[in-house]
Amino acid sequence: MPLPDFLRPSLLSFPKYGRGRILAGISMGLAFALAIYSFAYVMREGCRVMSVTEENDLWVFTTEEVDFYNLFFAFVAVILGQSLCFNYWFDRPARMFRRTRSRRQSIVNDQRVLNWYFLSWFSKLAFAFVIFFGWTFPGGYHTINFYEDYRFLFVLIVLVLFLQSWNTLRLRFKGKSTRPLLLSVLVTASLSFALSKVHVVDHEAVNRSMLRHSVRYNYQLELPPFFEGGEEAAFSYDHWVYIVFEKEDTSYSHPLVVFENEPLNVLYLSDSIRKIDESDLIWIGDRTIPPKVRLSIHKKAPMGFVNSVRKELAQARVQNIAYSVVPPGAEYDQAYYFNLLWPHNILFLNRLPDIPPPPAVDPAIFTDTIPLKLKNDGVYLEGNRLAQNDLNQALKNVIRENGKTLFDLYIQESLHFEQYLGLWSAMERATQELKAQYALLTFGKLPGQLTWQQQNELQAKYLYSIRETQQKMKEPHHR
Repeated sequence: MPLPDFLRPSLLSFPKYGRGRILAGISMGLAFALAIYSFAYVMREGCRVMSVTEENDLWVFTTEEVDFYNLFFAFVAVILGQSLCFNYWFDRPARMFRRTRSRRQSIVNDQRVLNWYFLSWFSKLAFAFVIFFGWTFPGGYHTINFYEDYRFLFVLIVLVLFLQSWNTLRLRFKGKSTRPLLLSVLVTASLSFALSKVHVVDHEAVNRSMLRHSVRYNYQLELPPFFEGGEEAAFSYDHWVYIVFEKEDTSYSHPLVVFENEPLNVLYLSDSIRKIDESDLIWIGDRTIPPKVRLSIHKKAPMGFVNSVRKELAQARVQNIAYSVVPPGAEYDQAYYFNLLWPHNILFLNRLPDIPPPPAVDPAIFTDTIPLKLKNDGVYLEGNRLAQNDLNQALKNVIRENGKTLFDLYIQESLHFEQYLGLWSAMERATQELKAQYALLTFGKLPGQLTWQQQNELQAKYLYSIRETQQKMKEPHHR
């Protein structure tokens, strides 16, 4: 069968090589393309594995993202393979005083420079990306989406790389390079689409393997917002306790505890913590340091269940806890804020033999005691129901007028955790705003610019404490 006209060597002005050299060049190009594609694929999956956070969160791609990145890697690999093929075909022993010697040498040099300079540039860029997003910036992939925001850059890289490979090669065809260039486009695109369907690593298997211990992936966990987003974790916590819902529980009616990545009956929580701590106790003199626990609680969890968890923690000698929170109007996925906490204290229900009791709330240091009720239908301050928009100003007025205020807080156990934490958030916001106003009027500075003595004066100016009361648990909290 004769070749089509646009493939005839006379029209292509292609170098006259033997069949063996042509097949060898094609084989080398295909092998090189497969190697580059496989290496890029494995490195991408390796980067995802290194992105795992402390909460077992993984950089997960959608099907569209996987297909797009596979196609990008395939195009780059095939173009580099084609460049290697051209380099092999044109790299022949030079004949002195031959007219095409310098032109052929330019083609060979361009193909070599294209391969090595691009590989050098791309590997440095990829290494910087891995260092920044994989190691020093955990969860950074939540802040930027290359597929949605910068996919055009990948397209431009492919176009520039392909056209650069034909930059000096077109001189060989003496102004008749359109057809061979189109043929190259057709072959490159066909091989790239075919190669992109090759999955060197099963990315779904990687997802299942890395996410099997992820609470966010296996359960429903939506954290409540908190004023100014809480604080970055200042020190490590010994245990991480979750209160979540099953994926199928859309009515949020059956909360459950997850401890050590496994569901656990709440009644066994204190025993489980004690068993772990017995093998890793830290002693100071004749006493042990109480364990520290961080709580990640779904915002729809009922306070009755949360109280039962806090009771178990108190029985396990846990005194320092911190709630996982997110900033109001969080811009990124909640998994990005896994390190934001709001520290809180649990005061023991009963005195434990080897740990001294925490200081009790002394009502005498407060100028007034204000009744505060948190019910399903809203917040009641001194018997008056407050609208949500009026809560902040009402709390500021009470704290400003009384200075040192003790709030007797009654909580209905059917309330959601987000309502409970929302009240604490409003209290923190009101206090911080009062302190900022006082600091500016008294010292002419912001609170963060005050001296240690001035900060102590500011802290004593607006002091408040909340004494909580539930049906089954009574415990004071200090702030």
